[in-house]
Amino acid sequence: EDSVSIYFNEGDNTVDTNKEQTQLRGYYIDVTTLSTPENIAAARERLNKLPAGTAVMIDVKSIKGEFYYQSQVAGAPMAPVDLAAAEELIKQVIHGDYYAIARIPAFRDYQFGLNNVPCGILHKSKKGLWRDEQNCYWLDPSNTQVLNYIIEIVSELKSMGFDEVVLTDFRVPTSEILIYTKDRTEVISKAVEVLIANCSSDGYPLSFAISNSAFPLPDGKSRLYLEGVSASGVGATAAQAVITNPEVRLVFVTNTNDTRYDQYGVLRPLESADVLEQQEEQ
Repeated sequence: EDSVSIYFNEGDNTVDTNKEQTQLRGYYIDVTTLSTPENIAAARERLNKLPAGTAVMIDVKSIKGEFYYQSQVAGAPMAPVDLAAAEELIKQVIHGDYYAIARIPAFRDYQFGLNNVPCGILHKSKKGLWRDEQNCYWLDPSNTQVLNYIIEIVSELKSMGFDEVVLTDFRVPTSEILIYTKDRTEVISKAVEVLIANCSSDGYPLSFAISNSAFPLPDGKSRLYLEGVSASGVGATAAQAVITNPEVRLVFVTNTNDTRYDQYGVLRPLESADVLEQQEEQ
């Protein structure tokens, strides 16, 4: 069976990291959309109707550790979906006239934990790795092998032509039945340092989904993506941010049309695009 090369970027849409950062407005495509050809077809039709320059974020890897494209990363498991259809959607996002953002889980990865037990977070029984409520293993952010794996994935996504990569699940979980004795804040700060140094040395935007808006993002083009913030809490959440240009570097990911998010970057479900784009035209 023929496989599709990951090197989607053939020079016609090369990322210009010298461009001034702008406030993001757009939509996200999650793993639910990628799960069936019908959902993918509907997403592709909606993408075709978006105006030039719209930001589009798409999940390319699940919390199970499965990829939605033919990754060349060693041992990368493929998602049990119509991979050809998923790849066509990913290519459309990359090559369309959009600001293309890839979203991947960082330290939540069932398959990598299963295959690399020393990289995971132990259950307090010390008889195996701790699993969360969705039966996923979590990885230790201080582990060099874990960080190298993430660096390899980000480098691949960059070579494919994505304009930005967002790392979700960028934390150490807390639970009474896991063992983690290191300083969580220190470990996460160091992980950011290492990843920025290896993935953003040329100004490439590597961003983080972290629940704490006061998290000190490094200088540069990193953005902070925030989920689960109510519209009434937008102002207070933004006020806690300790970053320059919060109007540009804060991005709220929400499933509501409330305009209180719009002072900052905001991404909404692609399914809402039909209604929102009609409102813009009025």
